[in-house]
Amino acid sequence: KKIVILQNDFCVIGGIETFITNFCKTFYKNYEITIITNEIDNTRALKLCEYADILTEIEDIECDSCIITSIFVNKNWLGHIKFKKLIPMIHCDIKEMNRIWNKKFPLQIYDGKYVSVSETAKNSLKEEYDIDSIVIPNVLVENKEDVKILRLISACRLTEEKGYNRMKILCDLFEKY
Repeated sequence: KKIVILQNDFCVIGGIETFITNFCKTFYKNYEITIITNEIDNTRALKLCEYADILTEIEDIECDSCIITSIFVNKNWLGHIKFKKLIPMIHCDIKEMNRIWNKKFPLQIYDGKYVSVSETAKNSLKEEYDIDSIVIPNVLVENKEDVKILRLISACRLTEEKGYNRMKILCDLFEKY
């Protein structure tokens, strides 16, 4: 089975990029995975090429499932992809993103079952665009080491729409206790 993952730009650090990496590490033995992106840094590409083919220029391709990971993906790519199933994903609280950026992002409507990575993403997609989705949480890759250190890391833009205020409260509580 073949899966194509569409990601407009592959940032060095980001939640969607982490999802794609973990997805590929989890499923590469059972699926032939191709990532299509405008841009990806060499370090990330070298790590990912163990698990997936990476294309930075679009070409005609066939697959069983095509996963669209971002609302900002290049819509013209779909004209080059013959797929059996289309899976658009929502990785954000789009209602909050629209509020903070003070504009309503134009959402490309696809024929396909939308997947949200959280209840918050699902609810905001429904409220803002009246689109139903199912929740499938992000794939986590198991750490094989038997280590008892708790490390909490947030690799994101530290902005209000990404939850800065909640992270600040959590950090303050850690410092206090």
